[in-house]
Amino acid sequence: MPRDTYVDIHIHSTIKPLLTKYTDNIWHTYDSQEDDGARGGAISRSDFSQLIEADVRVVGLSLHAPERYVLNNFTTRPFILAKALDVELERLRQIWLSRPFKLLQEELNLLKSQLKSPDGKHYAVIARNYDHLQEIIKDPNAIAIVLTIEGSHNLGLEYRDDKFPTYSKISVGMVEPAEPLSEELVLERVEFMKKEHVFFITLNHFVYHHLATQARAVEVNGFKKVAKNPIRSLDIVGKYRGLTYLGKFFVEACYENDILIDIKHCDAVSRKQIYKIAEKYNKPVIGSHVAVSGRETNCSEHYTLIKYNDTIKDRRQSKTFNPWDINLHDDDIIAIHKSGGLIGLILDKRILGSVKEEKLSEENHSGIRLFFNQIKHIYEVLTEAGINPKNALDSIVLGSDYDGFIEPIKGITKIRDVRYIDGKDDPEEPKLDKELTKTIKDNYYIFKKSKLEPEEITHKILHLNAMNFFKNNWK
Repeated sequence: MPRDTYVDIHIHSTIKPLLTKYTDNIWHTYDSQEDDGARGGAISRSDFSQLIEADVRVVGLSLHAPERYVLNNFTTRPFILAKALDVELERLRQIWLSRPFKLLQEELNLLKSQLKSPDGKHYAVIARNYDHLQEIIKDPNAIAIVLTIEGSHNLGLEYRDDKFPTYSKISVGMVEPAEPLSEELVLERVEFMKKEHVFFITLNHFVYHHLATQARAVEVNGFKKVAKNPIRSLDIVGKYRGLTYLGKFFVEACYENDILIDIKHCDAVSRKQIYKIAEKYNKPVIGSHVAVSGRETNCSEHYTLIKYNDTIKDRRQSKTFNPWDINLHDDDIIAIHKSGGLIGLILDKRILGSVKEEKLSEENHSGIRLFFNQIKHIYEVLTEAGINPKNALDSIVLGSDYDGFIEPIKGITKIRDVRYIDGKDDPEEPKLDKELTKTIKDNYYIFKKSKLEPEEITHKILHLNAMNFFKNNWK
């Protein structure tokens, strides 16, 4: 396997130092003994030191302020939540009381202040365009950051209704009210993104943001199960699904300023409407950290959802994939590919597969089965839709979501595990690139018509597809 710069289009490496007491620096190794298990679960790792070690030197770093509506659904007592999430109490209170745009700016400033490693050996640079990105990675000690944002709430377009926010008595009068929604606010924040060289924004997250309706996220574990699902924020729109007037205005304003839209967390109706707008502006669409559902569609010809409610039972009964609407249906795969866009495959086992498939993966002591199933399905859907087999793998990239609240696939729990380094790693340990190449070789009959060797397919997914996309779309 030739050593090359790998690309991961969706990580959250600034979230950890922003929230926890275990580290205050993006270069600190997040998987130290003292840090293991912090923040309540199997947290994947993508600190900058491991990025350098694995030569993952182009990353879509997604800024993200936790949604205070979600926090409020856990408990109205900050002390209890800080203990449960293992977050600094004062930090939690700040998130609880502050407008999210203020927090986004704080996270961006933290990133800018820590671009150089404490030992002075390595550094990161926020790329301005493809040519700048290429210049950055000429230095083997540098990481090129493709700046992104997850959720329009980060820009101040947060959920609001008469019941929000309802915090504890201690915070009465201290909560910064949500910013008034307007076209002027949208244009101001789009200008902010353009100035800061934000390449794409994930339109939605967990909560309704008055721009587009969202899909329900995968179920959570442990004590978090007792929380009310934030999807209930959709109650204020009833059965309506899709973009609002302001949502359409936002998407068009982004495209007019060469900021791309990521459809992760949008429901099937919102996604379909975005594809139409993207076609009008001749722009590609991104799904930055997604998986496939195995279903043909979940959007009717009249732009309504065919199935409104996803349940844990649906995933348990599914044969291979997680069928929830948060995942791409076959019509999504075709639309994104035809737009010239990217399908960034997440490394969260709950999103990648059904309960049955997850168990089979665990029994095989490697999570590559879940990842490979995605590639196989995307390839088969596209070739059956008439796409040339040689080009049917061009839109697939890595979008791990590492250092989010994900449950990583077996054996690949941190960004360091995406690469096998000969002479440094145990050949028996699962590494994403090595295991993927081997699995493609074992199933090569599927991809034979592509006329690509297994090593070439792995190289496309972990490097070439993303770099070609940046070259073609980031001037």
